Amino acid sequence: MDIAASPSRLEFYKSTLCLAYQSLGVVYGDLSTSPIYVYKSTFSGRLRLFEEDHEILGVLSLIIWTLTLISLCKYVIFVLSADDKGEGGTFALYALLCRHSSMGLLHTFQVGHPHGSLYDDVNSSGENKSSLAIKAFFEKHQSSRVLLLLVVLLGTSMVIGDGILTPTMSVLSAVSGLKIKVPHLNEYYTVSTACIILMILFSLQHYGTRSVGFLFAPIMVAWLLCLAGVGLYNVVHWNPQVIRAVSPYYIYNFFQITGKAGWSSLGGVVLSITGAEAMFADL
Repeated sequence: MDIAASPSRLEFYKSTLCLAYQSLGVVYGDLSTSPIYVYKSTFSGRLRLFEEDHEILGVLSLIIWTLTLISLCKYVIFVLSADDKGEGGTFALYALLCRHSSMGLLHTFQVGHPHGSLYDDVNSSGENKSSLAIKAFFEKHQSSRVLLLLVVLLGTSMVIGDGILTPTMSVLSAVSGLKIKVPHLNEYYTVSTACIILMILFSLQHYGTRSVGFLFAPIMVAWLLCLAGVGLYNVVHWNPQVIRAVSPYYIYNFFQITGKAGWSSLGGVVLSITGAEAMFADL
């Protein structure tokens, strides 16, 4: 029995490691590059008057806890469980609602679909009063179902826009770094180089997430190792006290010092999670 079970177990480990390696290019493709331009965007407005140690630690604490609460707690722990036959994204969640309740404009309600998500196993008798009231409200008012569809379309449009803008900003920021070594480099060459790189990247998308994931995985491994090495060196050599930013106290202290300017800068902090929805859709 052990001999027969050994090959299947090896195949399981092999497929798991293969998926883990492939997911490096999918999961961290956006999440590891989005924080690059967060500080520049956050301190671009009135917050330029507050570029001191406490404010910098406050923004870093905001970034750490935003990534933790949204990317890890919300998406990895909760949202990834709500898949539609293995598909993710805004429309996948909307399809689940339409399939298991009458929230869609078309009547596609199904009971006990054999190939649904993990949510299919929930017995209808276990639904609480609030969920039943929400379902009854959407079933009764067609305008609410239209509004729900508009929200879904808006969310999908924002994801598409994010999929276009985020690579553009990341590539342009990376290419603009050449000006540090070549200060007299014309802006025309940096923009042209960024456009060529983007054309190559977008031309590879039609091969699918699986192929692109295998292609980007070694690049992301090298990128993350470089980030870890450079970051560890800078923390040890320059300012080990930056570890204090893990404490949420610095978020409170940040808003106490900056006031309204701190609240208006939160849009820059949100840039650190621009790849979260794309990660959910790709996975």
